[in-house]
Amino acid sequence: MREEAATLLAAALWGSSFVAIKYGLALTDPFLFLFLRFVAALAIVLLAYPLLRRRPDYSLLKERVVLLLALTNTLGYLFEYVGLTIISATESALLVNTGVIFVAAMSFYFLHEIFSVRKGAAVAMGILGVSFLTTRGDMSNLHLGTILGDAVSLLSAFMWALMMILNKKAVGRYRLLDLLFALEVWTLLMLSPLLLFSPMIITGRVLLISSATGIFYSVVPYLLWSYGLKKISATSSSIILLTEVFFAALLSYLLLGERLPFIEFFGGLLILFAIFLSSRETS
Repeated sequence: MREEAATLLAAALWGSSFVAIKYGLALTDPFLFLFLRFVAALAIVLLAYPLLRRRPDYSLLKERVVLLLALTNTLGYLFEYVGLTIISATESALLVNTGVIFVAAMSFYFLHEIFSVRKGAAVAMGILGVSFLTTRGDMSNLHLGTILGDAVSLLSAFMWALMMILNKKAVGRYRLLDLLFALEVWTLLMLSPLLLFSPMIITGRVLLISSATGIFYSVVPYLLWSYGLKKISATSSSIILLTEVFFAALLSYLLLGERLPFIEFFGGLLILFAIFLSSRETS
C-alpha cells in the first residue's frame, strides 16, 4: 500500500498545482513559465546531491529511454499549457485525463501487463468519475468547439501516456534522483529554443510562482510517482492519478469557497472506488 499512497500523494500535489499554474500563465507566456519551472526543479535536484554526498550520474544523459522520456515530458507540458490558454480548465482536465485509456492499451502492448475485466472496469469507472467532476453531469459545461484547444489537450494526454510507459521501464533501471536529474537537463535543453518566441516577461511574481511549481509540483511529485511505479502497474498508477481532478475540486472548495455539488462529490467517490478495484488487482 505504500506505493499506492505515494502515487496518491503525487496526485494530490499535481492536483493542487492548478491554481498556481493558471495564475502564472496569466502573468507570462507558457514557454518562459515552463522554462523557469524546470530551472528551479533542476536547481533543487543539484542541491540535493551534496546533501546526499553523491554526484550526478552523467551517463544517463546518453540513454535513449531517458531522451525519449524527456521528449514526452516536454511535449506533454507544452501541449497542456498551450491548451489551457485556449480552452477552459474544466475541458482540459477531462481531455488530459483520458490518457488513462492510452496507458491501458500501451501497457498491454509494450509492458505485457494483463488487462483483466476488473482493471477494465476500474478504467471505465475512473473516466466516468472524472467526467462527473469536470462536467457536473452536464456536457454543455464543456463549451466544446475550440478544435485547436481540444486537439492539443488530447495530444498532451497521449504524451503523458507515453511518458508513463517509458518511466515504468526507467524506474527499474536507474536511481530516481539520477533519472530526475537527466530528465530535467534534457527538458530544459528542449525548451530553450522556444524562448525565441517568448516576450520574456519576467517579474518577481513570475519567478516566485515558477520556482514554487518547479519544487513542489515537479520534483517532489515525480519522485513519489516514480517510487510507486516501481511496484504497481502503469494502468493502476494512471487510475490513481485521476484523483488530481478530485483534489483540485476539493481544494477549490476548501480554499477558494467554490461550490462542490453532489455530482462532483459522487464523481470523486467513483474515482476512489476505481482505485480500490485497481489496488485489489495489483495485490
